[in-house]
Amino acid sequence: MSTVQNILDDIQYRIDTDNDLYDLFNLAIRTIWKRLFYHESDIVSKDLADVKIFSEVTLAADDIAFTNDDPDTITCVTSNFLTSQFRPDMHIKAKLSLTAEDISFSYSATVANTITSVAEDFDAAGFAAGQKVNVSGSASNDDDVLIVSVSGGVITLGIDILTVDEDAGEEVTISVDHPDNPGPYKIETVAATTLTLYSAESLTAVSAGESVKLISEDHFADLPDDFWGLKERPNIKGKTWNLKPLPSKEAGMRYTSAGQPLYYKIKASEMHVYPASSSDIELEGAYYWEPDLVDSVDDTIPFDGLFDDAIAEVIVKLYEVGLANDGARTNVMEEFLTRAVDLFAARRDLESPTHFTEEIDYNDYL
Repeated sequence: MSTVQNILDDIQYRIDTDNDLYDLFNLAIRTIWKRLFYHESDIVSKDLADVKIFSEVTLAADDIAFTNDDPDTITCVTSNFLTSQFRPDMHIKAKLSLTAEDISFSYSATVANTITSVAEDFDAAGFAAGQKVNVSGSASNDDDVLIVSVSGGVITLGIDILTVDEDAGEEVTISVDHPDNPGPYKIETVAATTLTLYSAESLTAVSAGESVKLISEDHFADLPDDFWGLKERPNIKGKTWNLKPLPSKEAGMRYTSAGQPLYYKIKASEMHVYPASSSDIELEGAYYWEPDLVDSVDDTIPFDGLFDDAIAEVIVKLYEVGLANDGARTNVMEEFLTRAVDLFAARRDLESPTHFTEEIDYNDYL
């Protein structure tokens, strides 16, 4: 591995290296990378590593607290994160969630509808006016509804919102994304009573007392920091077939429960799978990495030293056309480095045929 200083040392007697040459170094790096990408070269590709998706785990308690510190943490004294199967590198989201069997529903087409619990306190659980909560587990009133007001064990809605009157008896859950810390957040370490998040994550401090449910994400994983794009379709480690690109948004919407992932889609710096995974999986496959730009003499030049001499020569050549002539220097850079890359890449990546017979019965030839 060479550094910027190594190349400056090579050319210091040919040009004035006191000039700011970082823009030329970066232009050369980008030019070489683009040409190698054109050749689909292994020089600019790597294998995915530690791209993991975990099956969903949950934990609900009323003593979960969020701490804004360095690093931020989520704590729970009465439950155990380890036995609940929370693990490092999981992504988790938080909801206000209350489940009870004494929740009833009062419908009217002329006056406000209500959701009532005798034993529970919706106020204390953290529910408030303006939240759009999800109701699930009821006999006839599962839906997303907007809260108008909350008082103790009564949630008041608008007029003609519910479907029908419904007596208590079903195990009903009322939930909404946590108003202060919805997530998702990435876990760095797990202890019995504490989840420690990565330093990039930021929580709002909230004391224990609300009815909180933590849920791990089961449908995506973070891609490497230097990820630029896939070189090949990914596969699940241990499987002998590749995932397919998600054909359409509608196709993804058909999967409403977790199972064996069949499709993938890249979203920003994440890889999403469809359906969500019902088991822990690790994704494999080659990807194109994006080179870091240099801004210090100690920065490493990419490409494992294969093009150091070409970078040195083209920087010297650019002095002949003048550093201020952007158009001319770009043409010189591309012409010179394209030749250098083509000469090398064409002989480095020797590949087998794309299509070949998968099985040969040699008995036919004996």
